[in-house]
Amino acid sequence: MAILAGGKSQRMGRDKAELRFGPHGQQTWLERLCDLAIASGANAVVVGRNRPEGWRNRDVVFLCDAVPLRGPLGGLATALAYAGNSRVALVGCDMPRLTMRAFRWLLAQPVGAANPDGVATVAGGELQPLFSIYSPTLLPIVTERMERGEYSLRGVIGAGRLARVDVPDWLAPQLAGVNTPEEFAAWRGEQS
Repeated sequence: MAILAGGKSQRMGRDKAELRFGPHGQQTWLERLCDLAIASGANAVVVGRNRPEGWRNRDVVFLCDAVPLRGPLGGLATALAYAGNSRVALVGCDMPRLTMRAFRWLLAQPVGAANPDGVATVAGGELQPLFSIYSPTLLPIVTERMERGEYSLRGVIGAGRLARVDVPDWLAPQLAGVNTPEEFAAWRGEQS
């Protein structure tokens, strides 16, 4: 499971990966997503930053972007290069509603002959590129698009051979990212 955590968090005004989860703020969002990934049977790979000082879980791999300042597409390129022949389940660090059930659902999506490049999830008719599975066969497409200055994950999905899979109704609300102080306040209200 590759967790993208290299964004600038400009709309939030502070690092989203460091926002706190739980009634007493005992975990950062990033720590929680890594724990969920591992508990769901996946490796946890954080893309876009160095290991923070004092990080407690040594099972988590941290990768700086191979090509910085390329957004989520650059993070995907880094994750695919690291994964070798393994597929990459990609999530954003700004999705605090995700549960282990959601991770297990994503990891269970099949990649095969009909969709060798992965699985793009869809919620409410919209692609969810930050909750999808990408195969290493996509790396040449990702690299080519970055070289042309095209950084859209949706563009890569359109150029590749990925299955489109609708997420179940119970999962769709979990895919909402939290990107602004107002969304953060609303999310905190959900927690109380």
